[in-house]
Amino acid sequence: MLAILENNFDYSIYTYRTYVVSSGDDLSTQKAVEFEDTIAQQKDSKELTENYAIVTIPRARRVHQSYLTAPFSTLHCFWTCLLVLLGRHPNQRPLPTQYTSKHPDIIISNGPAVAVCMILAAKFIRFFIYCFRWASGRGSKPEISRLRTVYVESWARVRTLSVSGRILLPIADKFLVQWLPLAGRRAWWGMKESEYCGWVVL
Repeated sequence: MLAILENNFDYSIYTYRTYVVSSGDDLSTQKAVEFEDTIAQQKDSKELTENYAIVTIPRARRVHQSYLTAPFSTLHCFWTCLLVLLGRHPNQRPLPTQYTSKHPDIIISNGPAVAVCMILAAKFIRFFIYCFRWASGRGSKPEISRLRTVYVESWARVRTLSVSGRILLPIADKFLVQWLPLAGRRAWWGMKESEYCGWVVL
């Protein structure tokens, strides 16, 4: 995932970044810190080290967890994702005053069940924002333009989509695949297609 940010990311536009990792994933946390330190050194700016946050959320389903209890842990994960997207998670630091919204502009994910919870949470918030603005006669801009979602299918999926991928294909704003056989997939007729982007996440 960090390879996407390293090669195709404009830090002058997306000046604040929040990394969301599952509980117990210490390696991803370490990689995110190292990545931000590298950016700060390249840009020669100490301010960049304060322009990110790392938030740990519970797993939607732990390895070997019973399917009987999985719905409860998934709901817990979904609720935590809502808090993150609303800027109310305890691990999140207050945003600088120049930011007018606590909602992220874009969400990029390639995780399994956690990605499903995060993207569904984004759609949930966008739906209520749209309904509120429509009911108040203010249209859909500008808040509805935030919370855009991008899902990157696993590099290991060559010919078939993962379970998370099949769930998110009709939901994510942009669905990227890393192998040509998966390009052009649709959830059903008339829906947007998956897009081939090459190898970006291993």
